[in-house]
Amino acid sequence: MGNLNMARAYYGVDAMVDQDLNAKVLEVTFGPDMGRFTEYSPEGYNEIFGNFFFNEEKGLTRIV
Repeated sequence: MGNLNMARAYYGVDAMVDQDLNAKVLEVTFGPDMGRFTEYSPEGYNEIFGNFFFNEEKGLTRIV
């Protein structure tokens, strides 16, 4: 299949927190709408690109 070392993807995850602070995943999308993200974070695409290809952690919060 070829060398996929540079293959990357991003996903959208919608979640909510209940009254006991338990997170509930509502939806995972494979092609999230980035309009609102870039509206509030104009450098958003640059941060994603840096995270994916240059191992930068600007604007990144590790959850795992």
